[in-house]
Amino acid sequence: MRDYTQFTERLHAACASRGVSRVAGYVGGRPILHVSIHPDAPGPPALLLAGTHGDEPGGVEAALQFIERGSDAYPRMRFEMLPCTNPCGYVHATRENGVGIDLNWVYDRDDLPEIRALRDVVAGRRFRFVVDMHEDWESPGYYAYELRRDAPYIGDDLSERVSHVCPINHDPVIEGDPAVAGVIHPEPYAESRESRGYGVPVALYEEYTDHLLTSESPTPLPLQTRVDAHLTALTAVIEAHVG
Repeated sequence: MRDYTQFTERLHAACASRGVSRVAGYVGGRPILHVSIHPDAPGPPALLLAGTHGDEPGGVEAALQFIERGSDAYPRMRFEMLPCTNPCGYVHATRENGVGIDLNWVYDRDDLPEIRALRDVVAGRRFRFVVDMHEDWESPGYYAYELRRDAPYIGDDLSERVSHVCPINHDPVIEGDPAVAGVIHPEPYAESRESRGYGVPVALYEEYTDHLLTSESPTPLPLQTRVDAHLTALTAVIEAHVG
């Protein structure tokens, strides 16, 4: 079991000089924490998510390290974050939440505290971009899903940058979708809601942002390598928006 108290203490310490944290909900007696970094920065915020699947700790660690040091490079950008969306899954290292539900495909559920917390954070907002950090235990390298409206994709630049810290998955088809240099540009409606449900990334792209990146690091690699891959991808997205 992972120590969630250690996670929350580290998060609060990192936020002390950079922003604020609040409880967006509770699940299994544990708080779902919402963090605002540089809350007074001008312009629309960015949204960062991690830990939707509890057996993917690389994203949670990347979120923590970004708060601790990475965010200092962008003092004029506001970041809204759910650094660990699935506390019960994180503690027990399970993909699903505490009642056996994969949170990534149930955005339309009203009875789940994790989804209610996410809805609370995004309600009434429009985000400059969304980065959702995941892992894939079967993948030989890093890959990403990118959705974007009315502006060029950044996938080529992102893959080139990440290749310096982590192998890229160069398979022509990844998870059933065509891919080029480890980047997939799926149609947002490609997933059947009848078979899988309303996906969180699809909902966020349809309703709250014009640029969404789902970052997938390869679980077999060392934790810090996966973290570095996520942070490199995040840097590429940020710089595409702020220069």
